[in-house]
Amino acid sequence: MLEEDKNGCGSAKLKERIAHDLIIRRVRQDELNKLVSVYLSAYEGLEEYAYTSGSEVRSYLRWLYRGDPDGFFVAELDGKVVGFVAVHTNWWDKRIGRTAEIHELVVHKKYQRIGIGTKLMECAIEHAIESGCNFVSLWVGSKNTVAREWYRRLGFEEVGEGYYWVRMIKCLSISHPERND
Repeated sequence: MLEEDKNGCGSAKLKERIAHDLIIRRVRQDELNKLVSVYLSAYEGLEEYAYTSGSEVRSYLRWLYRGDPDGFFVAELDGKVVGFVAVHTNWWDKRIGRTAEIHELVVHKKYQRIGIGTKLMECAIEHAIESGCNFVSLWVGSKNTVAREWYRRLGFEEVGEGYYWVRMIKCLSISHPERND
């Protein structure tokens, strides 16, 4: 969590500031390298689920971007990227069919637990709906109990487990009008 500022601004004021000053926007390809430090910070203590070298992370970020550049969003505060989400809206799951697959949602360790992750998730879900998806899905580390509980609070259900990952799915409960092209 962010430290209090010199005026003694506590968590409630930080959350208010986030609500007004946080910018969620699409990532630009030329700024992918800037996300490496955000990724590594977010995975401190959870390295068993992460790429741990800068070159691996850079390669992974490029893969995420190539998969769905329109579904790759950053959270920016005071001109600094503090988190990101990458969602591929044309992913296929053999149980549910087409889904919006959230491959990554991270917030820099100093900016966690003040609502930035929730804003990123809301953006990803909005993008999924706009793209015509009925489901949002993801994999989360089985020992990452904090994230698993957070996803449950956001309406995701655990539907399976494999290796050291848990599969979670959220039904968007929307109907899409038929297109008459």
